[in-house]
Amino acid sequence: MSENRVSYVSPAYKKLWGLNPQDLYQGQQAWIERIHPEDRESTDRAFQEKAAAGKFDEEYRIILLDGSIRWVHDRCFPLRDEAGEIYRFAGIAEDISDRKQAEQALRKSEERLQMALEGSGGGLWDWNIITNEDYFSSRWLEMLGYEKGELPNDFSSWERLIHPDDKVWVMERLNAHLQDDSVSYKFEYQMLTKSGECKWIANHGKVVSRDQQGNPLRMAGIHHDVTDRKQAELALRKSEEFKNRILESSSDCIKVLSLDGRLLYMNTGGLCLMEIDDLNSYLNTEWVCFWEGSYRQQAEEAIAAAKTGEISIFRGYCLTVKGTPKWWEVVVSPILDAFGQVERILLISRDITERKKTELLLQESEARLKLAYKATRSGVWDWDITHNIAHVSEEYCNLLGFDPTTQEISFEEWLSRLHPDDRTFASEVVSRTIEEQQEYYETDYRILHPNGIRWLAARAKVFYDAAGNGVRMLGNVQDITDRKQVEEELRQSEERYRYLAEAIPQLVWTCNASGSCDYANQRLCDYTGLTFEQILGHGWISAVHPEDRQTAQSMWNNAVDCGSSYRHEYRFKRAADSSYRWHLVLGLPLKDQQGQVVKWFGTCTDIHDQKELEVERNRLLAQEQAARAEAERANRIKDEFLAVLSHELRSPLNPILGWTKLLQTRKFNETKTAEALATIERNAKLQTQLIDDLLDVAKILRGKLSIQATPVNLASVIESAIDTVTTAAVAKSILLHPVLPNIGQVSGDSNRLQQIIWNLLSNAIKFTPNGGRVEIRLERVDQQTQIIVSDTGKGINHEFLPYIFESFRQEDVSVTRKYGGLGLGLAIVRQLVEAHGGTIRG
Repeated sequence: MSENRVSYVSPAYKKLWGLNPQDLYQGQQAWIERIHPEDRESTDRAFQEKAAAGKFDEEYRIILLDGSIRWVHDRCFPLRDEAGEIYRFAGIAEDISDRKQAEQALRKSEERLQMALEGSGGGLWDWNIITNEDYFSSRWLEMLGYEKGELPNDFSSWERLIHPDDKVWVMERLNAHLQDDSVSYKFEYQMLTKSGECKWIANHGKVVSRDQQGNPLRMAGIHHDVTDRKQAELALRKSEEFKNRILESSSDCIKVLSLDGRLLYMNTGGLCLMEIDDLNSYLNTEWVCFWEGSYRQQAEEAIAAAKTGEISIFRGYCLTVKGTPKWWEVVVSPILDAFGQVERILLISRDITERKKTELLLQESEARLKLAYKATRSGVWDWDITHNIAHVSEEYCNLLGFDPTTQEISFEEWLSRLHPDDRTFASEVVSRTIEEQQEYYETDYRILHPNGIRWLAARAKVFYDAAGNGVRMLGNVQDITDRKQVEEELRQSEERYRYLAEAIPQLVWTCNASGSCDYANQRLCDYTGLTFEQILGHGWISAVHPEDRQTAQSMWNNAVDCGSSYRHEYRFKRAADSSYRWHLVLGLPLKDQQGQVVKWFGTCTDIHDQKELEVERNRLLAQEQAARAEAERANRIKDEFLAVLSHELRSPLNPILGWTKLLQTRKFNETKTAEALATIERNAKLQTQLIDDLLDVAKILRGKLSIQATPVNLASVIESAIDTVTTAAVAKSILLHPVLPNIGQVSGDSNRLQQIIWNLLSNAIKFTPNGGRVEIRLERVDQQTQIIVSDTGKGINHEFLPYIFESFRQEDVSVTRKYGGLGLGLAIVRQLVEAHGGTIRG
């Protein structure tokens, strides 16, 4: 061990290595050099790491002197002394080349088997029953949606994937085969895939190894996915069931004839279509007898063709057994026996009466459509872009100058008919439409027709494949020469109109059919300060006064919607001085023969001066009407006042004259005489007061009312006024409640101030019911004095309240009113208060 050299090799080792033992005894290099270069490093490393522990057990290749390669199984064991130290290694080298060759051959065989199985779609499984390990080939896993490594390699993995409906009997079959090889392990069952779907699997397997006691050791087999076949079988079963039912459930008339053409069978649907109540009376009847004329000949020819094994189809007109006329489409085919010979004839007749009617209607519609195309000078084309073939109608050929019998043209042939100036443009429109994958193609172009240059309008829909390539273009062309001429005339007319519009001293504009401005003369641009581009569309609205914009826009939109004339007045901004001036705006629609608006023409006329004259006239008229109303009101009030005045002056005279006459004609006692004189005095004073009020009003109206202002104690003035009206208050049991704090003196006319208080208190007492209360309150408010008189009377009507301080105004002016008076007291109060620089309100 310490010398690190080989001390002995057996003759068999020499034979295996082909080396002279003496060379090995001198050192290990000869042994190491014989190890295959690819295995040398790993073998040396394994020896260094494992030899001391007695675990060196390696297989590696050696290269003999003749260049051949052998496989060696080499094991090494350490030998220890009494101290436990390793002093030598002993080993056994075994030639395993034959085993390795056998393993390699087996592996290649298994690979070839695996390739063969995978080529046939089969998946291999190999179950080690002792270790319960299960090998699943990649194809086996792929069948069920698994990748290699996703499914554990054990028996339970397979067992879990068996469909619950099949698990019991599959396990029973497996156990039976494990006990007895004669029990076949070949069957079909359902398994679950990784995604949870169900697949049908054909299983072929068997026990391939048993021990001496007959116990199974290993079992192998293959799986085939037969899901498609199973589904096909299921579909076939359903198809057979369907075929069995289709005869009775079909709405067609299905019949079976003998070779001589006699009726053997008819389904329920056929009985209904033919209106047959009892089939037995028609069995063995010759089928061709149902047909007449040329249709019977077609039926006989179809029967004859079926006897030769051919299938034929014809259409014919045939009555039902009850005489109902019907059109039929009949398929006649042979029924073959097991030897391929015709044994019967099958007929399927379909009622196509409604389809026939539709076809007739369609033919009539197509005829009308052709007439319509001809009348409107329209042609149809259908261009197969891929093959550059366009199918064209007769009218299309007439429009472009082709022979009317032409049915197909190419793109180049179409292009050659166009005016030379339009060819490049027209071709570019087609190319751009297809390149940009636009849905619709639309353009106008000129053509060189034998009758002269014509204008055509082309419209089409483009169809594309899944890759976005244009494959078809279907459309029509229409002769629009007349329209183009009208448009040209209109253009020239518009040009003349615009020259005229620039020449007249008005603001001129035009709009298209949708109401969008497309022209304004220079005068309109200069007036508003807007550029031509700014006015276009609806930009003109920015020059309208903000207060007029909504109404102007709304009325314009309404005129456009209705196609009616537009007339409106609004203020337009004048750029020169930024002022807004009134304009009369008129718009007239130009309509085509169908009554559709094609153009709007309009003007804006400055009416600002006229508008101001109208405003001034209206103002003067309103003033005159107000003055007239005021005069009428004054006259009415005067008349009412005169009526009241005559009544009020007469009322105190009546008792005066009455008592005077009685005193002159009769003798009264002293008491009665005193009463008479008191009455005369009271009414004389009342009349004097009325006359004083009239005089005061006259002074006021003439401006002769004078105020002698001196320092005055208002409390004293109010108390004097209270003394004057106390008797009247006591007569009605009215409580007078003065609140008179000492607020100092004010500047005023004491007599006129007392007249004010007396009038207010007298008025309050007059209109306060018996037992009521009148309060007068004196207050100081900042630098002014305030007197408040309030009572518990009925109050004043709110509608009359604004007029309460006007002269000659009374709420009740009838001669039968409850309370007397001329209605001057409060008017005089207001004038006296205002003469003192004060105010009064009710």
